[in-house]
Amino acid sequence: MFVTDIGVRDLQHLFELRVELESLAARLAARRGRAEHWQKMAATLAALPPDEEPVDNETLIAIDHACHKIIYEATENEFLQDTLNTMYTLSLRLWYFGLTQMGSMRHAVLEHRNILAALASRDADLAAELTQFHIRAFQEEIQAMILGKTDL
Repeated sequence: MFVTDIGVRDLQHLFELRVELESLAARLAARRGRAEHWQKMAATLAALPPDEEPVDNETLIAIDHACHKIIYEATENEFLQDTLNTMYTLSLRLWYFGLTQMGSMRHAVLEHRNILAALASRDADLAAELTQFHIRAFQEEIQAMILGKTDL
């Protein structure tokens, strides 16, 4: 896969927008989401192999992407869904760019378990807070990789 040069400023611009929109999506999803959404997300997360089993980052990306799409759908806001899908696609470029240099991203996918619990319990504030942490943690890992830091 070919990825054009990605600068730290591009990264900051992408994630400053993403962190706000993803947390808005989490708030809306917590209020508007239905049991079917959370059952689908739980089934998606159940596809993650146990901790002792190795899993490739491609599988982790697929699970992460599916979880985000379920949250977007639960917002019941087509404009927000379209915008977030675009933002996620741009983030995927970064993930693929750094895939060979980054270790396992299992921990990032596991963060969705707590997000799911907050969403299913309709705790909009907690869902937004956990989502912000999830997005910022990914940003920090990608930024460290771009800047050549290996002590993540």
